[in-house]
Amino acid sequence: MGSGEVDGVLWRGGGTSAGPLTGPEIEAAVAALRAAGAADDATRFVAVDLAEPPKAVVLAGRSAPRHAHAVLRLGTAMAEAEVTWWPG
Repeated sequence: MGSGEVDGVLWRGGGTSAGPLTGPEIEAAVAALRAAGAADDATRFVAVDLAEPPKAVVLAGRSAPRHAHAVLRLGTAMAEAEVTWWPG
């Protein structure tokens, strides 16, 4: 099990670059987007999913940073964002 910190938000996750995002990782990604000013209290998060690492990295068995891909609704506008961190 990995752990880490994103903009002051601690998370503990699956520890592999290919496993699904855990609840705490999703919460950390949302917190990081809010802290960066990309989202506010009125923002709706349509989806927060794992952005999978490149296939070559997975097949080689190498560690890769985890990427959370988020789809956000800001009023009538839609936006996409990515949060990246390394599990500890």
